[in-house]
Amino acid sequence: EGRALFREYSSTGILDFDCTLGGAFGKTENPHLSASFSIEDATISKKGTNWKLAKLTGSGNIDNGDSKSSITTKLILESLMGEINGSPFRSIFSISNFKQPTIAGSAKVETDIRALDQFFDIEAIVEGEGNILIDAKISTTLLNPSEPLARDFLNYKARGRVILDRASIKLKDDERIYKIDTASFSIQDNSLEINQYTGTVNETKVSLNGSATNFLEYLFKKEGVLNVSGDVKTSSIDLQALFPKTNDDSQSKSGVIVDFPTRSSWNLNIVADQFLNGKFIANEISGKLLINSSKIEASNLHFLSQGGEITGSAGIYQFTANQYGLKTDFESKNINIKQLFATFNNFDQSFVRSEHLSGQTMANVQFKGFCDSTLSIDAKSIVANVDLTINDGALRDFEPLVSVADEIKKKPMLRLFV
Repeated sequence: EGRALFREYSSTGILDFDCTLGGAFGKTENPHLSASFSIEDATISKKGTNWKLAKLTGSGNIDNGDSKSSITTKLILESLMGEINGSPFRSIFSISNFKQPTIAGSAKVETDIRALDQFFDIEAIVEGEGNILIDAKISTTLLNPSEPLARDFLNYKARGRVILDRASIKLKDDERIYKIDTASFSIQDNSLEINQYTGTVNETKVSLNGSATNFLEYLFKKEGVLNVSGDVKTSSIDLQALFPKTNDDSQSKSGVIVDFPTRSSWNLNIVADQFLNGKFIANEISGKLLINSSKIEASNLHFLSQGGEITGSAGIYQFTANQYGLKTDFESKNINIKQLFATFNNFDQSFVRSEHLSGQTMANVQFKGFCDSTLSIDAKSIVANVDLTINDGALRDFEPLVSVADEIKKKPMLRLFV
């Protein structure tokens, strides 16, 4: 029965074996087996895969237990050192019940992300490079010993740490590139504690700490959804860098395509030095950010922009494959009206332009409308309520008023009344 566990593997090396057999041997009965052993310069590889354990050195013992069968067989490796796909590792572990093996022990390995992905065939990672250190204790049961899979580690108990350095990762169903300068994580069963993360998402610099639940399900199962919560700080968020850009500028006035993550959910407290989207610039931003497969929502927002202060919320919501809803609710104080009109391209009209205006405005604005994935808004769908106050306002060089003034100058009687 135990042969199924080793059928797909090949091995070479030097084995010293001290074995004791006792009892009858026949078709229905096995003798009791107890042995100690040591291995030197051994290699183990799995047929049809790229991974290999090499330069293996260690010692241990094996015993087939009271029932003298694969079910009660236990293998203990007191120490094992070697290389996994060329990277050094050290491990202590045991295997019990060779019919459905339970593996328990500890391992420390420092390797490249590519080598780790080849060894475990991680479902969520499309591309990866960089250094990774894993120092963990684990206990798991292989559901199918003849074809062990990475997802078997979902049925496990574990604790330890993971450190990444100078890494770059591309995730499945996600167009963004995640570059990691340095990251330190703690493993606790199926969750990951994010002790420190500094890097970039596309071109946006990010510093993050928090937790990620369902971490292993996300890595090893197609239907796994990662849930991240915590605190994030950024130097600058450029919307056109955070989302993939269109190839044809005519497709999108914003230059971006809205792209929600299909297998992750993010609930973050965010602090950013700056936010950029075209001409719009916001500074000293704080608030809460929620991102999942159907929406991007910012609440409790506070930031400085266009000479004033703004608070409120904003969100983009997906209804169908290419139909989205855009909703905002803001209160602004002391906004420079000239900057406001210039930032939003005079609100797509040419009658009253930014160069005509001066003064400060206070406004409460509620806006709803449908848009597509390029943030092109359907003008007919817009529902907006605006409560606007302008202080110290003025119109300068406004053509309609200039022409009226010229007419008044021509008529002396009118000048007496104006």
